[in-house]
Amino acid sequence: MAEQAYSIMHFVYLLIVCLAIPVIMGRLLLPTEKSNNRTRMYYRLIFITGVFGGIVSMQFIKQFTWWETVLQLLTVIGGSFVGSVFISVKNKSLIEDYDESVNQQTEYFTKLFKEKHYPELKEPHLKRLTDLVLSILALLLLSPLFYLICLIIWFEDPGSILFSKHVVGKAGYVFREYKFRTMIEGCALGEIEDQSYDQRVLVSGRLLRNFHLDELPQFFNILKGEMSLVGPRPLRTIDEVVCIQEVPSFMIRHEVLPGIAGLAQIRSGYYANSKTRFSQDLSYIQHRNFRLDMKILAVTFWRII
Repeated sequence: MAEQAYSIMHFVYLLIVCLAIPVIMGRLLLPTEKSNNRTRMYYRLIFITGVFGGIVSMQFIKQFTWWETVLQLLTVIGGSFVGSVFISVKNKSLIEDYDESVNQQTEYFTKLFKEKHYPELKEPHLKRLTDLVLSILALLLLSPLFYLICLIIWFEDPGSILFSKHVVGKAGYVFREYKFRTMIEGCALGEIEDQSYDQRVLVSGRLLRNFHLDELPQFFNILKGEMSLVGPRPLRTIDEVVCIQEVPSFMIRHEVLPGIAGLAQIRSGYYANSKTRFSQDLSYIQHRNFRLDMKILAVTFWRII
């Protein structure tokens, strides 16, 4: 028992050291001007210094087995990363967001939905239970991958790790859909944001987009009850307005919760036009059941692999 307590204290010691070094260095060395290439270099240097300091500290700790040494190294990297992130977002947020008001947008789209007299369909209890169970399992199983993605994004472009876009959900309710940030922080969104040649896209962002790994944080939207695993894909508010102009009945898609995976995506791809998207989503709403949801999930998972 005493040996276990001794080991735990050393891990705590390493964690505190690796957290403290980036925080102290950040307070002393970081320039006060806005983020640029120079400040990004400082952030990376602070992280590397924290890792180096942790490795030096390991030399003063009693030698353990190889797997305990690996855990110590992971503790060093994790502590240095958390300390560096704390410094890099001290005047900002972990989530890059728009300036528009969600409440004002919600008022606009809910009014459009009510004017059409569309019903707000009740979500089956089994569907909601499946969403919760699978989302929690996914978050637990993928937590190491989440950490690795956060580390890669931050090291390439220190700053916010998550990105939220305002999308239209059930009954016209507008919410913040979470994604891993795949573009340079602070760049304006435009029509070419998803093009592979867009120079604003990070190197890590291209990889995340290719495998749709940038959408993993949407499991948190599911836990909040804003999304489902399967349903019509939510669109940005600006894209929603365009689709409504092209298809007057487009708001009927919001009779149900939006989803990470959708029938329109597996049949017509992620960039289907508004008329095709509407047709496929309407078909899903009319025929949705547990078996269809599982089929859509299976096909989506297989295509990602």
